[in-house]
Order: sequence, then C-alpha cells, then structure tokens
Amino acid sequence: MLPIAVGVYVGQEEGCRNPVAFFRYDGRRMGWGGGQGSGAAMYSIRRVRREPGRWVATIVAPGPGVAGASAPRELDVVFVDRGSGRITVAGMERVDMKLCAPDEVPSWARQ
Repeated sequence: MLPIAVGVYVGQEEGCRNPVAFFRYDGRRMGWGGGQGSGAAMYSIRRVRREPGRWVATIVAPGPGVAGASAPRELDVVFVDRGSGRITVAGMERVDMKLCAPDEVPSWARQ
C-alpha cells in the first residue's frame, strides 16, 4: 500500500520508549494514539495515490462530534518519505516523525 515501513512512528523530537503521541502503520491500516497506555485507533486504507513528491492515503474515520461514529467520512492523509525511517504525516496537522525499533516501543503502542 504505502511505501513506508510498517511500525510505530513518534514525533521527530520524542523518545520511542514512552511516546506522548504516535502513528502506527500495519501495511493495511493506520492509526494514531496518545497518552500512556492508549492503543491506536486503527482505520482501513481505502486507496492510495501517488502525487508529485508525496503519497495520499484515503481512510474512513468517524465524523466530528458526539454522533461521529454514526457519520463516518473519508479523510486524506498525506505522507512524504524522508528516508532512513523518517516521514512527514499530514492529516489534521503536519508532523515530522521517525520510525521506532519494535523493542523500543511500549506494548500498548503496538496494539
């Protein structure tokens, strides 16, 4: 699907062992999590398209507000591969991230 490594990514300046927020990609789905002990809410990737200098993945996620789960919407998430396990992800905000080694990531971030 996406030409990035499967795994858990954290902010460029964050540590992998106790991330404040993280992004997880498993090859078919992607998701975000934050806070100690919280896993990532994972979303299936509907389609991926290549654009000049970046990749765009479309996911289906809950809509806004209290009724969000009953009103899902498509969202585009933009990825730029910066090499050496580093990516830029832009969904709601743009974040430069780095790939963590599996043994550096707490188990709750891998779930």
